[in-house]
Amino acid sequence: MYEVWLKLLPGFTGIGWPSFFPGLIETFAYGIYYGLDFSVLKTTKPITAGVFFYGLSGVVVSAFAVGVVFAVSYNLARLCLDAGNGRTFNDGIDTSR
Repeated sequence: MYEVWLKLLPGFTGIGWPSFFPGLIETFAYGIYYGLDFSVLKTTKPITAGVFFYGLSGVVVSAFAVGVVFAVSYNLARLCLDAGNGRTFNDGIDTSR
C-alpha cells in the first residue's frame, strides 16, 4: 500500500510529520471532489448578470469571513504563545520607520 500512496499523493514520503499535512490536505481534497454531487448545480434557467454577481458576492463575503476567522485565530495563538514565553506582542518588530 505504501507504493500506491507514493504514486497517488505527491508529497507523501511515509509516516512522519513532514508528510502529514500535505497528505491530510490531499486526502481532504480527494474526499471533497469525489463526495460532492455536482448534478444539483445543473439548472435549466439561464444565468443572468444579476444571478452571476449575486453568487460572486456570496463567494467574496464568505472568503472574507473565513479570512477574518483565520486572522483572528492566528493573532490569538501568537499572543498566547508569546505571552507564555514572556515576550510582548511588539518584541522584535521594527518600528523605526
